[in-house]
Amino acid sequence: MIWISLAPLVAIMIVWLLAPGYIVCRCARLRRVQALGAAAPISAVIISMAAILANRAGLAWGPVPVLILTGILAVVLLLVFAGHDWLRGRRLRTPTGTSSADRTAQHDAGARGNARTGEASRRNERASILVGRVRLPRQLLWPLTFVGAAALTAANLMILLGGPWNFSQTYDNVFHLNAVRWVIDHLNGSSLAVTMTSGDQAPSFYPMAWHDTVSLGLLTVRSTSVEAGTNAAILAVGAIVWIIGCLCLVNAAIRCSSLGVVAVGFISAGFPSFPFDPLSFGVLYPNFFGIALLPATVAVTIQVLGLGTGRIPAGRGIVLCAFAVGGVALTHPSCFLSYCLVLLPAMLVWALARVSRGWHERTRPATWVPLGIFLLATAVVVRLWPLLQPTADRDSWPPIQSTAQALGEALFVAPLGSRPAWIIGAVAMVGAARVVLTRRHVWMLASHVVVVFFWVVISSWGRNPLRTSLVGGFYSDSHRIADTLPVTTLPLAALGASWLGAVLLAWVTRTWTARGRRGATWLEAILILAEVAALLYFTQCSGAVRQAVGHGRIQYQVTSNAQLVDSDELRLIEKLPGLVPSGSVVATTPYNGASMAYALENVTTTTTHISYTWTADVTVINKHLDEAATNPEVCTALDNMGVDYVLDFGRREVNHGNLSPDYPGFNSLARSPGFEVVAREGHAVLYRITACGRADR
Repeated sequence: MIWISLAPLVAIMIVWLLAPGYIVCRCARLRRVQALGAAAPISAVIISMAAILANRAGLAWGPVPVLILTGILAVVLLLVFAGHDWLRGRRLRTPTGTSSADRTAQHDAGARGNARTGEASRRNERASILVGRVRLPRQLLWPLTFVGAAALTAANLMILLGGPWNFSQTYDNVFHLNAVRWVIDHLNGSSLAVTMTSGDQAPSFYPMAWHDTVSLGLLTVRSTSVEAGTNAAILAVGAIVWIIGCLCLVNAAIRCSSLGVVAVGFISAGFPSFPFDPLSFGVLYPNFFGIALLPATVAVTIQVLGLGTGRIPAGRGIVLCAFAVGGVALTHPSCFLSYCLVLLPAMLVWALARVSRGWHERTRPATWVPLGIFLLATAVVVRLWPLLQPTADRDSWPPIQSTAQALGEALFVAPLGSRPAWIIGAVAMVGAARVVLTRRHVWMLASHVVVVFFWVVISSWGRNPLRTSLVGGFYSDSHRIADTLPVTTLPLAALGASWLGAVLLAWVTRTWTARGRRGATWLEAILILAEVAALLYFTQCSGAVRQAVGHGRIQYQVTSNAQLVDSDELRLIEKLPGLVPSGSVVATTPYNGASMAYALENVTTTTTHISYTWTADVTVINKHLDEAATNPEVCTALDNMGVDYVLDFGRREVNHGNLSPDYPGFNSLARSPGFEVVAREGHAVLYRITACGRADR
């Protein structure tokens, strides 16, 4: 029941993640399902761009800039595309000079079309019976599947997190939680203006879509609990955005059988790598957000290219696709690179299909245009690929396994040594076989092969310039592509599950009726119930998902030996607001968790991330703080920064690092004059600086 307290914040996060994009898509005249599918990535770009523009315009960050930008985009797109549709409809309207015979023929053709539509509607209505004589309407299977998949994913995420106010005990969380606090304090979420880690240098671009979204939800409900806001966003992104994107991708790609629709929900909630791995390793919140947006973005892309079951008109499709891709890119550049790995093979399949069709229709001159578009897109991606790689850490992670093992993990959906997701791997291989045999949906297999190739490169190739040039944009980190594998595995698995479900239903129905029995309409219901029970056990109650959740859960526990903030340190941090006067700054070292005081209790600290740029004053404090009683240079630095207190959490470092030699000024505070103990919790100590004439302050 403790999670009930987080429900309002989760609901607000869901609204911000879906509503702006949905409104814009509807104003661009997309159908409801298409608009819902594209809503999250377009909301992401609206939120991120609103933060940038608000800072440029001198507006405080919060709901107002997002509402303003949403309104502007909605009005512009409505005027453009409503006007376009009106003009197009007027051109297609019957001219006044049309002959009576022509009008009669058109009327008859329309009547025949209406008759066919009515007959199809009646067939669909007759085909919607669930138990006895009433079958569950097919259109209800998708929302029911969404509810089930979202509930399963939310439950697993809550188990992983452990509680609404828990936080990840990992290296990068020092930055991520402090960044959300910084945005709230400064009311500035611009990706171009975050100075939290840049010291006295000019800020550089950092994609802030995740931090903007978390802070936006907190500012909406006027909460300052950064850890609660982060966990609410995790639930909203992992259980809602990811699942909606997965279902919309499958719905846009293939026509699923009823058993296939049900299977898609369990497949979406059954990957061990996503959404659980980026929440356990790193912690990779921006990647978690960006990868969750990928299925919806790919769904929009294939509908623009006409590779799926539905189509979005080219004009509005290109505009909305650009928005969606922008949303992915502003979460993290490596997520944009992942999108390119899916896009280019799909575009190649689309271009070759158009060329082939035109060749057979003897319209060769016109059909070379798609191939030219593909080559242009490839050239752009090739040009951007090295530019989007970080200037440092491009080759920071070594290979972790052999090529054969990497291929096996990709086939059985078991990257990073997790337990195999046998069911998902098996139906994905069936889907791949169907693509080869039928030569339909070729883009799915092409995109998956490319992503698997990059997985093999990043996880098994030795360090060399070629590997770095290919995967340097992912920091050569296997986790980042392992978490992308589900995006291309999903449609193949859905295709395989849908075909197997249709074959099974046809065989059972045929066997039942061949024995002279009647009333076979309830067989589908029985099979669906049996499928739910089987998949619930094999994808959730055993194996890969349980292992992934259990591994992640460890990272969110505050224990006596937690690697970032242990139980002693957390108790002291929680007391700081009553011990440290407002406006005072606390000297900290970030590697031992002391800098989490800023994120958790809004106590200003001298450092907010392990990897940050030192200013001259911070350098003096880090190197010589324990000399404050004898070194005037230290006193000057303390005065310049307003530092009156020191947190000493000892020398135990996150990730078992060895950064304490870089902070010699914190090594002997207990033995140095000029430092008075204010509070102590186990090994964690808060000192007041009495040197430099601070005793009377």
